[in-house]
Amino acid sequence: FDEITSFQEITTQPEQQYLVYYYGENCGACISIKGSVLDYFGNIDVKVYVIESSNVDGVNLIRNPDTQEEMRYTPTLLTIRDGVLIDMNVGADTVVDILKEIDLGTYSKIDWRFR
Repeated sequence: FDEITSFQEITTQPEQQYLVYYYGENCGACISIKGSVLDYFGNIDVKVYVIESSNVDGVNLIRNPDTQEEMRYTPTLLTIRDGVLIDMNVGADTVVDILKEIDLGTYSKIDWRFR
């Protein structure tokens, strides 16, 4: 995985689809799932970028596509396709569940033709 250091970079990566994992170095929930998250990152067939909450520049314009709520909590897993945020999942259990679905090939927000 590669690191992103600005909010603007979240939707401007070269891949057609990818994930962005937003986490906090001192976030208890992030720490509790770190091992699982890293294992999934090593196994899944989707590009992953990470962004650490205290090491990010710019104005946060990332909004949940369903609720328009601003991304502000860690951990959060974003799904990006064609430069558009199509899914935002917040919380340790939810992030791990989504990564498991991706690993199994059952996550509906990934277009599996573009792996």
